Amino acid sequence: MAKVGRPKKIEKMQPWERKEHERKEAMKHLTAEQLQAINETRETLRQFIEQWSESFDIHSPDVPRKLQDAFWALSGQFPRD
Repeated sequence: MAKVGRPKKIEKMQPWERKEHERKEAMKHLTAEQLQAINETRETLRQFIEQWSESFDIHSPDVPRKLQDAFWALSGQFPRD
């Protein structure tokens, strides 16, 4: 385990740690507009899913489920830190 205040070497990271490190580095390279678009999309999808989640059985159940899957995929890749 890395000491506090001292970054862990990439070579010694577990696969999940390396993936998280790469994700954070990539997020640093987004423009302000890109980050704003991602955050607005996440928030809009979250609100939509909350409002529509009670009626998944109305209409095609695939559409809201795909939206929910997309929301969580986006949230997993671009969490608010």
